[in-house]
Parts: sequence; C-alpha cells; structure tokens
Amino acid sequence: MRKIHCNKVKKSLYAAAILMVMIAAVVTVTAVTAYAEGEAGIKLDKKTINLETGETVKLEVTITPEGGNLDDVKWSSSSENVATVEKGKVKALNAGITEITASYKGAEAHCYVYVEKVKPLKSLGVQVAKGNVNQSVFGAEIFTVGFEDKTIKLRAVADPEGASTKVKWESDNENFKIDKDGVITLPDRIETAEDVTFTATSVHKDEEDGDAVSGSTEIYFLPKISGWEKAKNLLEVPRNGVFGKDSLQLRVLPLDYNNWRIMKYSAKPRAVLDVKTATDDENREFCELHPQKPGKATVTAKDKFNPENKITTEIEVRGFYITDPAGTLNESSVEDGETLQLTANGIEKDEITWKSDDKEIIEIDEKTGIVKGLKSGVAKVEAEWDSDKDGKSEYTAEYEINVLKKNKAYPAKLYIPDPAEYYSNNHIYKDPEYKEIADDVEKYTEKGFKTKKGAFTSIADDSNKVYYLEYTNNDKLPFVAVFDDKKVKAELKCGDKTESMYSGERTYAELRTGNNEVIVKVAPIDGKGEKTTYHYTIIRGYSKNDGMGNIEVLPQDRDTSPTLYNNKKEGSISPGFSAYSPQTDYTSFVFKDVTRVKVKLIPQDYYTGHVGYSSDGGNTWKEVQGIAETEDIEIPATNSAEVLFRCVSDAYYRKIKKEDPNADPFEKAKKTYSLTINRLDVSSQDLGLGNVKKIDLGEGLTWCSPKWSPGYTQSAAVVGHTTDVAKITYHVKPGTKLYNEQVDDQHLVHSSGKDEEGNDLCTGETETPLQDQGSVRAQNIILVTGEGEKTATSRLSINLYKVGTTKGTLKGVHDSIVEYMCPGSQYTSGGNQGWGTYGIFPEKVNMGTGNWYSCISLGQFGGYMTLKYDKAITDNPKHPYGIDFTVFGNSNGGEGFSEPGNVLVSEDGKEWYSLAGSDHYDSTTMWDYSVTYKRNPKSKIADYEDNLGNAGSLGVGFAGTFYSMPDKKWYPLYNWKEGEDKAITFTGTRVFGMGVPENKGLENSSALMPAFGYVDTHVNGKTVAGTGESVNLYDVPVGNPYMEGYDGYGDGFDLKWAVDKDGNPVDSSKLKIHYVKVQTASFIGAGAIGEKSTEISCISRTSEEKEDFGKTEDPKITVGGKKVNISEDKDVYNVALDSDKSYDVNVDAAADANVYINNQRSRTRHYEGLPDKKILRVITQKGKSSPSIKYIHLTVKGSGDTVEDRAQAEEVEGMFDALPEEVTRENYGDIVKARTTYEGLSKQVKEYVKSVEKLVQAEERGKGFALAEKIDKLSSEDNIKVEDVKALRKAYDALNDKQKKDVYTYNNLLIMENFIKLRDEMDKLKADRNRAITNPLAKPTDKTNPIVKSSAGDKSGNTNDNEKASAKKSLKVTGLKIKRVKRAFVLTWKKSGNAGKYEIAYKKKGGKSYKRLKTVKTARLKTGKLKKNKYYYFRVRAVGKVNGTTYYGNWTKAKKGKCM
Repeated sequence: MRKIHCNKVKKSLYAAAILMVMIAAVVTVTAVTAYAEGEAGIKLDKKTINLETGETVKLEVTITPEGGNLDDVKWSSSSENVATVEKGKVKALNAGITEITASYKGAEAHCYVYVEKVKPLKSLGVQVAKGNVNQSVFGAEIFTVGFEDKTIKLRAVADPEGASTKVKWESDNENFKIDKDGVITLPDRIETAEDVTFTATSVHKDEEDGDAVSGSTEIYFLPKISGWEKAKNLLEVPRNGVFGKDSLQLRVLPLDYNNWRIMKYSAKPRAVLDVKTATDDENREFCELHPQKPGKATVTAKDKFNPENKITTEIEVRGFYITDPAGTLNESSVEDGETLQLTANGIEKDEITWKSDDKEIIEIDEKTGIVKGLKSGVAKVEAEWDSDKDGKSEYTAEYEINVLKKNKAYPAKLYIPDPAEYYSNNHIYKDPEYKEIADDVEKYTEKGFKTKKGAFTSIADDSNKVYYLEYTNNDKLPFVAVFDDKKVKAELKCGDKTESMYSGERTYAELRTGNNEVIVKVAPIDGKGEKTTYHYTIIRGYSKNDGMGNIEVLPQDRDTSPTLYNNKKEGSISPGFSAYSPQTDYTSFVFKDVTRVKVKLIPQDYYTGHVGYSSDGGNTWKEVQGIAETEDIEIPATNSAEVLFRCVSDAYYRKIKKEDPNADPFEKAKKTYSLTINRLDVSSQDLGLGNVKKIDLGEGLTWCSPKWSPGYTQSAAVVGHTTDVAKITYHVKPGTKLYNEQVDDQHLVHSSGKDEEGNDLCTGETETPLQDQGSVRAQNIILVTGEGEKTATSRLSINLYKVGTTKGTLKGVHDSIVEYMCPGSQYTSGGNQGWGTYGIFPEKVNMGTGNWYSCISLGQFGGYMTLKYDKAITDNPKHPYGIDFTVFGNSNGGEGFSEPGNVLVSEDGKEWYSLAGSDHYDSTTMWDYSVTYKRNPKSKIADYEDNLGNAGSLGVGFAGTFYSMPDKKWYPLYNWKEGEDKAITFTGTRVFGMGVPENKGLENSSALMPAFGYVDTHVNGKTVAGTGESVNLYDVPVGNPYMEGYDGYGDGFDLKWAVDKDGNPVDSSKLKIHYVKVQTASFIGAGAIGEKSTEISCISRTSEEKEDFGKTEDPKITVGGKKVNISEDKDVYNVALDSDKSYDVNVDAAADANVYINNQRSRTRHYEGLPDKKILRVITQKGKSSPSIKYIHLTVKGSGDTVEDRAQAEEVEGMFDALPEEVTRENYGDIVKARTTYEGLSKQVKEYVKSVEKLVQAEERGKGFALAEKIDKLSSEDNIKVEDVKALRKAYDALNDKQKKDVYTYNNLLIMENFIKLRDEMDKLKADRNRAITNPLAKPTDKTNPIVKSSAGDKSGNTNDNEKASAKKSLKVTGLKIKRVKRAFVLTWKKSGNAGKYEIAYKKKGGKSYKRLKTVKTARLKTGKLKKNKYYYFRVRAVGKVNGTTYYGNWTKAKKGKCM
C-alpha cells in the first residue's frame, strides 16, 4: 500500500509543479510582452517546456523594434544543474525545474522548463497500439482495406523499460501519413498493395555515438480481393484420373494475399468438391481443388482477418476417377491370387460397368469392380459410366493394376524424372530419332493430387526398357524410387559403380556415350523373400560437334615466362585462335631457353571430340580425344617447329571407323590447321623480371610468405596501421625502365642512386590510407627492356594489406602465422585470381578486418593454418559464456555459405587437442579421415584417394578453374617431406555435407550448418551485407554459441571443448595455449562455385571482463532410465544400457539454461542404437556462465568391454558417494550393501573403482553399528563360545566414545559375559559345593557404558524414553518466519538453547517429499535463486547434544511462500 500511496503523491506533485510553471509563465510573459512603442522588447515562442534528461530544444526569440541583432540577446538558466541554455538551445541535464531568461536591452522574456529523469535509451521498437493490423505466418504486419474501422495507431517501445518514448514519427509513403501521436491516416482508396515503413526517432541521442535512436515497423496495406487469377468454372476429370500440375489450383487477386498466406478457402457441398490450402515451390499459398463426384459446388475465398473481404466462384465437376480402398489414384497393386476392390468415386455402383484389357493378368467382376490378380504383370481397367442407363456410356475412366508376386520386394514408384525437375532440358526419348518424349508422363507419386512428370516404370514390369538420350555435356541421368525404407532397400548400378537409393530422392547414373546398362535392384531389408531387378538400356548419343576450340603452347623446360615480348606472351597464338574464323595458319614463339614444348589441343567438344596431329609435316599422324596434349616436340636452336592438326566429331569418327576400321577418320576433316612455333635468340632470364635483383620494403611494411625472391611475379606485404604510404625500393639492372601502374613518362620511376653491385635503386610509392572497411591495395610495377619489336615487358604485383580500419585495430589477434597449406583448391598456388588472392600470402589475416576480401582460404579437406600466440590463451572464468577466442570467416549465413573448419589447440605445437564442435560426436562427422592428393602427370587437376578406398579426380570448378596440387614455392611455412610435391596426405575430423554419398567419397552438395564449434559457418556481424562487405568487428560482441539462432558473432571457441584423439576431455583449467590450428573439415567439390574451403578473416582472443561469470550448475542426467551419478569434480562417465534398441536421454537443468545433447539443442533426445561415437556429450549453459560439459561413454550390458567395466565401477562409486556422513542405525545398511556390492566385482572392475577410501571411512564411522550386529548375531546362537565373547569385548574396548554409543546391543554383550560368568560359577559349584555363589545378574560396574534400566521396547540399552523426550523438548524450534525477496526467501526462527546447528528442508508445491536445503549454525538462512511463480514449503529442526548424545529435534510446522 505504501508504494501505491507514494506513486499517487508523486503524480500529484508532478501535476502541481506543471500547474505552477504554467501560471508563473503566463504571469511573467504577460508582464514582459507589454511594452511602449519604440522601446526594446523580446518574446519567446514557448512559455513552458517539459523535457526529459538528455533532450534538447530550441527556443525561438523575437525582438523589437525589427532589425535588431539577435546576437545581442543574452541567455541564462536559473539552475544550470537542471538545464543549460546557449543561444536559445536548451539542454536538459537533471530532474527539476529551471527558469530560462532571454534579455535584450533591458527587456526580458521567460520560459519555465520542467525536466523529468529517464533511463538512457538503448534501443527503440515500434508496435501497433490500436487497429486491425494482423501478423501473417511470416511475422509481417498486414492490414486489409475491407475493415470498417480504419484507425491505426502505433506506439514506441523503449529498451530498457522506463526509458524515454518521446519520438518523432515518419512515413516513407506520403499517401500514408502519420501524425505526432503515431496515428496513421489511410488514403481514401488503395488500388495496389503497398509496403509502408513507419519510423519512430527518439528525441534523445545515443550516448556512445551521438546518433539518434530509432525503430521502425513495416505494414503491408492490401486492397480488397478483386478476383481470381485464373477463374475456373469447369473441372473435367481426365480419363486416367491424373490432373495436370496447375489445373487444380486457384489463387485470388491481388496475388499478395497468396504470398502472405492470409486466405481461408472453403467449398460447398464438400461431397462434390473439397478444398485445402497448399503452397507451391516458391512458398506461395493457393487453393487446391479436390473433386469428389460429378456436380456443382461453390468455392469461397476469405481474408482470415476480415471475413467480409471475400470472393466466390461456382465450379462444375464432370466425370469421375477410380480409387482403391486406400484412396490411391491412377494405379494400384494386388498380389497374385488376391483381390482388390475398386470404386468409381461418387458414382452409383449399378451405373458402372468394369472391364479389363488383359484377362491373363487380372479378372474383374464387371458389376462390383472387384479385381483378382492372376499372374505377375500390368493390366488396365476401364470403368464405363451409363448415368441414364440407356446402354451407352457417357464417360470412361482408366486405372492401372500391377499384379505382384508374393514374398517379393517392390518399390511403390520407379521413374526417371522430367528434366525440368533437375534444371535440365535434356529429355529422354523412346526412339533413336528423338521424336517421341518418354519422360512427359504425369502420375501421382503420393496421396492426394500431387503429381510428378517422368518416364514411369510399372513396378510389375521387369522387362528391359530402352531409352535414347541426345548428346550434351551433362552425363548424368537421375532415377527415383519411392519405397518403404523400413521394409525394402534399393540400389542403382551403372557400369562398375553401385549406389544406394533413398526413397523419393534422385540417384544419378553416370552415362558414357553409346549404350549404358542401368540396373535398379529392390530387395527386402530382412533378407526374406525375392528381390526385383529392373533393367534399362540408355543409349546416349554421340556428339556431332567437329569444331576446334583452342590451342596452347606449353614450354616443357620450365613454366611459361610471364614476360611479354613485343606485347605477346610466350606460347600465345597469333592471330588469336577462333573456331569460327577461316584462318588455318597460326604462329607462336618461345624464348631461347626452351627446347621442348607440348601443344594443348582443345576441341569444342572437350569430352569426346577427336583430334589428329602431326609434327613431321603430315607423314605420320597421332590421335587424341577430348582435351589432350601432344607428345614432346623438339625445337631446334634459333629455328622453328610445325604442328598440323585436324578435328572431327565423335559421331563422325565412329561412323567412319564402323564402315572401315582402317580408314583415316581425319582425311575429310573440314579444316587442317598449321601451327609454327618459333624459337627466339633471346633468353627470358635476360628480360623483364630477371632484371630485378632485390627488393627492400620501406618502414612499416613486412613480407608475407613466401617472401619475394627472383622468379616471383607476385608478392605481398602487410602495411602497418600508421603507415600511410607504402615505399618499396627495387634494385634494377641498368638499362631497365621501371614504371608504377602504367607505361608513360608520368609513371616512370627514376633511379635515386646505385647499390653496391651497380644496380639502379628505384622506389615506388603507393598510398595506403585507412578506410572504414579495411584496405587491400597493390603496387603494380612494369619493367621494360629493349625497344621496337624487341621490347620486353614484365609485371610484378605486390599486394598491400593494411592493418586495421579508421576505427582502430582489432585487439587480441595472433602474434605470428607458423604453418599454412591450401591443397586441392581453386585458389591453390594463387589460382582463380579473378576472385582475389585467397590461397597464398596467409599473413593477409593480420589485417584484422573480417571482410570477404581480407580472408584466406584453407583449401580442400585437410588444408590448414596455424597461428601462434606468444602470451598463452587460457580458459578464463572472466570470459562471457566461456568463449576464449573467436575466429571470423566470410560466411553470409545458412547452409549455402557454410564451409566448416575444425579448430585444434596446442601448448607446444606438438601435442594437439580438438575443440570439439557441436557435431563431433554424431554421425555427421568422421574422426581420422585421410585424403591423399596426387599430382596427375597428364593434367593440372589433382587426383585424390582416401582411407575409405575412394579415388577420383578433384575436377573443374567455376569458369574452368581447376583444383590443383600445391606448388612448393608458394607454401614455405609448410614442413615439406620428400615426395610430397607428388602426393600429399592430410588427416583430421571430416564434417559430412548435406548430400554425402554412401561411399563417403568426394561430395557435391551443400555443407552442413553446425550449431557451433566450427570456423566459417556463422556471419561475422549483424551489419553483414553480401559476404561481409560492411561488417565492423570492433562492434561485434562475444556471442553465446548455445543460444538458438546464434549468428552475427563470428564463431566463438571455448577451451573447455578441448578433447583428445579418443574424444575424452582434457583439463582445460591447466591449458596454456600458444598455438591455434584451423583445418578445413569438409570434402566437397561444390560444382561451379568451387570447393567448400574454410576461410579465415582473422582471430581475436576474448578480453577479460571484471566479473567472474562462474560455471553453470551441473544438470541431472538419465540415460535409458539410468541416473548418471553426476558430480562437479568429474566430467567423464560410463553407462551400460540394458538395451540400445530404443531409449531416451533426459537432462534436468534450469528452465532458462541452454542444453545440447550432442548436436541437438534439446533436453530430451531419443536414440535407436548407440550414438555414432558411442559417446554422449551433454552441454548445459546458463546466462553468461561457462558451460557444464559432461561426457558419457555408452555400451550395452553383456558387451564385456571396458566401458561396461567402468560403468559397473561408477555405479559402485555412486553408492560410495551416497554413504552417510552421520551413520545411524537406519542407514548403516547402506554401508553394508556398498561393501557387498564392491566385493562382488571382478578384479578387473575393482581396478577402476577409485574411491574405496570413502567406503573405508564410512565403515570406520559405522564401526559401532557393525559391532552391534555382530553382538546381536552371536547372542542368537545356541552355543556361545568364550573366545567369541572375549573378541567382541576386545573390539568394543577399541572403539572411541562415539562408536561405543552406537553399539545398541551392548546389553546383549553384558548378558553373554554374565552368562559365561554364571556358567563358570556353576562349574566351580559342582567342584566345591560349599563355595559362595556370585550373583551374575548384579548391577554392572562398566563406567564407560553403564547399563540403565530401559522401559519396554527400548533397544538401545543406553537411554530411556524420558531422557529422549526431555532432550527433544530442549531442541524445539519456534517462531519460524519466511520473508520473500527477489527470486528467494529469507527464513528466521528463535534460537533453541541446546541446538548446535539447524537443518532446513523444503519442497515445491505438489512435491512428494522434502529435500534437505542446508545446515546452518545461526537462526537465519537466505535461500538461493528459486523458480518464479512457484510455491515452496519450508521447515526447520534443531540438532544438538544432551549429556554427550546427539539428538534431533522435531520438525517445525511447514511455512508456505510464493517465489516472485
């Protein structure tokens, strides 16, 4: 009540203050605005202003007489602590009231300013406060004009709550105005859909950058529904019941209604026509018509949010279709000897006559439509409808029946899809003239009216099918089988390659030209029953292209020289070769140091074109096919060599050879080409770059690797952050001219002197200014020697990589790069520079900008970069979310841009640990995968083979780029071993892509998009555009990788993920990491876009924050119903399941915690079988704390493996952990059970039990109870031996005082001792009848444990009931109170006199039993954080000693409270 009262008082004071300001202002202004004519006067445009802290406003002033100077007006504030004023600009500082005074030549004007304090504004959102604006399924705001109430009002929403919502409103469409209160005015009519953005801009500036804070929302205004896109009045059922793809679709206009999915469709009567809402391939909504029977029906389309906005149409259904009992359209199947009921949908039975076209395959009852299968095969059924029963049918429907053999496996559908489905235009045909298309048949492939086009195989027809395919460069033909993958499996074989088929997915047969035998086999999974084999002969045509595409001259003594001679490159063709030119004679040249060449012959049909060539003037000819090179051609000194060549098509070549195997197929080639190769009398070493002897980098520049040396045409340097001009000095041989960028006098670089060897010193300068997004420049040097036709020109380019941006330099970057290799990539050895230099010069990442042009590619699988930190990276609790460093790539987000890279870390660069990403333990990864890249002596394209037995070529990528072997000269940071220039092997963890083949060889698909823990999968910042052009890493915070939708933070890494080669964690708290290695994890050649190669833009270690974020509390985990004994000091566990067929993993963690079970973000995960690596990793992370990570090795009972042994040991250790600290008679049995279980373990399992000491300690604490049981056991025996009793007495005397009090059968020991005494006395009595007898039942004299008389039922032998009752009464707790605080409770109670400590227990509302919360010594306790809006019960009892004995008082009555 007090809070409410205070708020009322505040509001009253606020209103009173405003009223006082207004009254004062009116009085003041009235006084100063009345002035005599000719006197100076002054007015302000406002009398009062209400401002918020941080807000500014401009007061406008008017002075008289006119013509005065406004600069003479003096301004003041009565309280500059509240607001300041300068030249009329008022800035609110703190809450309060101030008077602003403007004075001019003795006249004054006043304005009262009330300032209210608000929280600093971080962000601003916009919501709809009022109006019929609704959200589509995509979250977009939609308004349709049919609403009667057209009032829409928006409101600004501030973050944090309580910050200012004082804003200015704007609309980006002048037809949709918005006023100062956020009220939108709609135009009178809306003819077309409009997308309007409304923006709220705060009157406050952002505290950090001074920019205005704004927020916006988009509203899509739709006109009324105006009609149908393609109106339908008639639906006529086709004879075979198969409707065309779009013939059953209806859409309303405008189409925006369909795009936003806000329509609701219905039809009446549904017995004639049913409808459902469906979406097309572009995710647009439409009404799908489902005809049921002949008749007429009305279809209605309504706006979901505005039922009055609707349209209708009447549609007539004519004809009918046939179905089986399952509702299958168009075709069905029946086993031989079995029957199948067919139905003419919606037609009376007596109006239908049924017929079969093959009575050997099926028989059919002409009246009932019951089909019986007779033998395997395909038959057609006809149903004739005679509606008026005049003996003439008005309509006939067809249906296909497949009769199947019993106990034989079949697919549901098998077809070659229409080429449009896989973005091709290459049809298959039934005839060799390519006239009759085979793949344009339309059938239903699933329930409902969903159709596919293709060449369908009747599943009962296993005869050979022959199809013809015209020649194209596409050599793959897809097959699709639809089947129940729980019952059958399918495979496709073409040539010597066999691939598994997946239901409904395309599997490709790779076709040669000519005949190809394709076999599809369908077999039962359980192996019981026959398999079905389908045979296809696919005849792929031969190419008729006989054109020559190009020729190249390739020096064999060395690489082609980059020097241009007379403006031509060595080996270039003159004039330029053209397949369409009448030119047939060409020339080329090589320098003097070349003695051998090969000519690369490239036919236009570079797969099958045939080329014949002669190097001896036509005396002998050799043949090659496709792109090929000639044999070595010797060129005599200062002389020339001639090569003749001809080209014919594959089709022509085969035709000639078929007619006469000895005929010359090139004899009648359309053209015979001649190439003359001249050998010049000048060596390339004396020209161009050979004249650069040395290069010196200027201040602020450092070489990238490889450092420039003679022979390199390209190099690179890193430019320091403060170096604005890159100066590079070239030592040039005299007589050589050096130009910067272009050859003219203006760009000639003059010599500044000579070096010791007499070379000219020429210094080139290139500006390298800082830019917002980082800067990559180049100094391009042109060297010219000779003149006229003997002019030689060479180019040398030195890339310049600028560190940092105008915003500064990235913190926490590496100190050096120590290893780098980029194999099998389009960028390998500097390839594909049309996109940039990405496969060489790894120091480019030193730029630290995180943009697409600053990244370095690691190449195909296994390629890597190792970065070194001089100061170690550690697993620091002051790093938010546990993230210790972040690696930035160049992803643009999503699977299409994901190029996952593994991260490994090391302390010394020798022993490495993997930072296990989200998929490390799932079947989506493979540990220890190896690929060997091999140099192909006949091609620049590298071959590969892996450790799974796969092999092949890496192939060709975008625009003819090829995936090559790395050239040793470009990778000096790699530790080359002998022979690795020919074959080089990389091993690591592979991450499979979205379309991994069964053999797990080279993929051609999108990469996996892992949740976390891999480089180059997530975008670098929220501002990313394209592939990173506008990212600003300096604004990118450390992100939480465990959050759903994690993106925009690069890829963060936690040293807690570090695991060894077996997947077991290492102790990250002890790691001092100096080396970070990033390695490409995928093995994907993604067609035109190139291989999936991991890119690195930069790396940044996490800055230490002030707060220690701590570690997330460990969860409770059950696996297959078994509770895992989780403890804080242990991370690896073992569980032996009773069965692995079907079980769940459950994680009980805080409600707001992020939980991952292997790669699945979930608290529950179902498994069928053991996980791929037989390991579960459970990550639990909450708030900014580092995660709890637990590893669970799984096996099945009876496996006899090490995991099962360890699991047994851990179950026993769990028993040890649960042993009581305070042993009582009730819990002593737990100690006995633990010992029994332990002794039952095998010797091997016992070796894994590490905490036997806990059992020994518990047994020590329970020695008294152990002795009590021994006494009890002996006292129940018939024959008590003296030595046994003496042993018990000795054991008792060895106990300490506490243990002695636990011997609750001590009376029995005394009785047995007395019994023995009595027996001895009796024996003596027999020997001496006159001797006095000692009473054995006399009161004992044992002072350490005196016997007191016990009441009936007292078993302890130590105290009586009265003493216990008295002791408990002295430990009574009273006055228990609970006080609610934020997310917790404070408990207090009155102290109890004999209490040494207090036990507190609690339970949630609905809980079955109380749990111990804590034990304290004071009469007060504050609980930890509890769950909001939950009720909790608490109770307390005292524990204390009375007369040396520990007693437990009674529990208090429970107190209840609700957590807020």
